[in-house]
Amino acid sequence: MEELKVVTQEAKDMEQLADTKAILFSGAKEITFDGVTIYVRFPRLKEKNVLDKEYSLKYLKMIREKQFPTMRAWRKELEANGMWTEADENIFTESQKTYMEAYKEWYSFKYEDRIDNPAFDDADNHYTKATLNYMKLFTDRESMFTHTIEKIIENEQIVKQVVMCAFKDVNMTQSLFKDESELESYPNGEAVINLVRDCTTFWMGVGERFLEQLPASISGKESTN
Repeated sequence: MEELKVVTQEAKDMEQLADTKAILFSGAKEITFDGVTIYVRFPRLKEKNVLDKEYSLKYLKMIREKQFPTMRAWRKELEANGMWTEADENIFTESQKTYMEAYKEWYSFKYEDRIDNPAFDDADNHYTKATLNYMKLFTDRESMFTHTIEKIIENEQIVKQVVMCAFKDVNMTQSLFKDESELESYPNGEAVINLVRDCTTFWMGVGERFLEQLPASISGKESTN
């Protein structure tokens, strides 16, 4: 059973390596969207500059409108009401550090050293617990700042970036969506949520192994039916 687990993980790593090489060669990653294979690339420098400029302009506009707080101002409010304190922030930072160290330790074991090895079993358990704890705190923290100026603009820009970078064909000539409104009005809302998650994790460099460690409610794979 232990050997099967190791072989399965090795196969996944080989698949991920092949996927990485394909991305380097073609500049795009294959993603399944609503049962169909599509292609997602990184934003071009020019596109990134456009998004950065739009962010700055929208940020200044929202600051003047004063309808939503900045993350800095809202954090002070949360701390004053005991909803997210400096101690909470320190716990979050420590959990992030623990996760990174646990991953480094887990990955340091060679495949042949993982079978019937109590040390690897301990590292594997520690890595899983560290991942779940970090992601729980991460989602808790993110939820606190959902309605801040920065998060509102970031979410809008993720949608714009998906529209910019998602294509129907491998040559990346046919955009998956013509604009943001078409994406947002797509009938299968769950498919859109999964697409945004998959694109975001691709751009962040987060592998499937990371996502597979998480509960459905955190990873975004939970059914909405």
